[in-house]
Order: sequence, then C-alpha cells, then structure tokens
Amino acid sequence: MRGNQEISIDFTTAQLNDVVKSLTILDLGKGRINGVRYNSTAPLSERLKSLRLPVGEQTSQTAFLSAIRGARVEVRNGAAITAGRLLSVETHQRAKKGDIVSETTEISVVTDAGRPAHL
Repeated sequence: MRGNQEISIDFTTAQLNDVVKSLTILDLGKGRINGVRYNSTAPLSERLKSLRLPVGEQTSQTAFLSAIRGARVEVRNGAAITAGRLLSVETHQRAKKGDIVSETTEISVVTDAGRPAHL
C-alpha cells in the first residue's frame, strides 16, 4: 500500500479464529497503522455476550475496569497521556460538607517504561 489507504479483507465468521491468530501488519516505512476491525452480522448484544466482561445495563465503571485488569490501556487527562497495563482499580469514598459523600475511582497503571502510575 502507498499513501493514505484502507484495505479490506473479506473472510467468513468461521475463518475469524485463524485470521486473528495469524494476521500480521507491518509498517515498513514512516506510515501509521490506525487499527484493525471486523464487521459482524450478529447483533451487538450477541457479540458482547462472547466477551468476558460485565457488560450489562447496570455495569459500573469500577466493575468494568476490574474485569479488564492486565489489559493495555491509554489514559488521557487533559494533554497528558499515560499508556501501559492496568494493574489495579480502587474505589474511595470521601466525605464532603454535610452528609454528602463523593466516590472516586483510582487506577494504577504499569507504564510501557515499567513505572507505576496512579491515576
């Protein structure tokens, strides 16, 4: 490929497992690979059931993040970006004025450089 191109490879659902195991994408120059995606004829709810994630109507942010512990993540906070593996997820409650309690979720990421980051 040359320039800014998109490539499409058609395969059947039955071939998906082999494709995922063997697909290799290389950048041999100064290009950029934006990602790989696949379409499916199955409804989104059916596709989500195959994931080992708590994806439901009542799934909390903490439950979702806990389920993907160990996954590579990229966290953006304004202009700052931290990338690495999600190590831990903790929820903290802090009392504010009166009876109001705020809840925050803090995550720890082991960065690509091997340093811990607490966000």
